[in-house]
Parts: sequence; structure tokens; C-alpha cells
Amino acid sequence: MLTLSPRLMACARLVSGAGCCCDVGTDHAYLPVYLLQRGICSSVIASDIGEGPLQSARQTAARWGVSEGIRIIRSDGLRQIPQEGITDIVIAGMGAETICDILEHGDWLRRGTNLILQPMTRTPLLRRWLSTHDFALYREIPVQEEQRLYTVLQAGYTGEVRALSPLEEMIGRLDGTDPLARAYALRQAETLRKKAAGLNRAGKPAEQEEALAAELTAWAERKEQTYAG
Repeated sequence: MLTLSPRLMACARLVSGAGCCCDVGTDHAYLPVYLLQRGICSSVIASDIGEGPLQSARQTAARWGVSEGIRIIRSDGLRQIPQEGITDIVIAGMGAETICDILEHGDWLRRGTNLILQPMTRTPLLRRWLSTHDFALYREIPVQEEQRLYTVLQAGYTGEVRALSPLEEMIGRLDGTDPLARAYALRQAETLRKKAAGLNRAGKPAEQEEALAAELTAWAERKEQTYAG
């Protein structure tokens, strides 16, 4: 049986299993193969913009004996993906800007598609985009891979715009009972303090960054006191 990296395993945990899952930017198609092997999905789509990754996907599917269950499609984001029958969309391993651009071209996702998104950078930007485009965040899973911390977002269309506070943009739906969630918040606070120090050295205002860093730290410490042990 195929094993997944922590990031992809978190994505797999959020797949609904209600039908067909499409993995956008699939690379080696590890996630689609895993979903078929475990019986989580009866059919999957592995898509990528480049022929090289698609060839790797075909090789992975053949190696694990699941070629018949995977439909491999060359697609620029969602543009060439069939719109019918897909219950779940996974977009993982990309920057938030790229994920937002892909979602911009997916009006059909508003039919109730389960979105599973794993940004590598600028996660607050993705949370803000979702909230201002009528999508709600349902759940987030924090993940540590080597020395880096990530979060995997589950979202869906609600038709309602909801403005997020600066703190919500930074931590989204992370569950403070999880030590990794608290570590993630502290890591974000550290990044903001470094940014503030750079602004101060340049003679520029840094009050917003400093205040948000303090708020993130207070959130993590409060959760630690509540849930430690």
C-alpha cells in the first residue's frame, strides 16, 4: 500500500468519499492512488498542466495497479476539468496566489464541491479570498513536515460573504486543542515580529504587525493553559 507525506495524508482525511475526487496539480498522483487503494473514492481524476508530471502519474498508477480507476487529464488549473460528477477538489503544494487564481476559474465549484486546499505560502491571503468570494472555512488541519508547519483547509460555497478579523486571517479554523495549531500560531507571530523589526529599521510604522504578533501569541498561550496535559 502506498504511504503519503503528512501534507497529503491530511488532504486525504478531508476527502468526503461521496464520489469522484480531482487532484489538481497531481504531480506523481500519490493522493489519487491512495484514495483508490483505501476505497475512499471509487473514481479519481489526476490533473496537471505539464506532460512530465502526467507521465509520472501514469507510472505511479501502473506501479500500484490502479490505472483503470484513474482518469489522467492535462489541464491548466480547472479549465479542462469536466464539471459533472466531481464531489471533491484537492489543490495542494502551491502558493496561495496560484490557488486563488485556479479557484477564480471554477464557478461550478459553487454547486457544493468539497474544497481541500494546502497552500505552501501566504495562507492568510487564501483565507481572505475564500471569505470574500462566498466560501466558508469548515476545518483546518495543521501539519508538520520536516521543520516546516503547514495547514490544510477544507472549504465550501455558502453564498455568504464573511469578513475575517486579522487574527482569523492568520489562524482560520485551527483547533487550539492541537499542539501543532498552537505551534503554527507562534510561528506566524515570530514571522510578524521579524517583519516588524525590518520595518522599524527602515523607519516605517510596524504597529499593526506588532499588535497582531502579540494577539497570536496570546491566543496560543491561552489555548496552552486550557488544553495542556
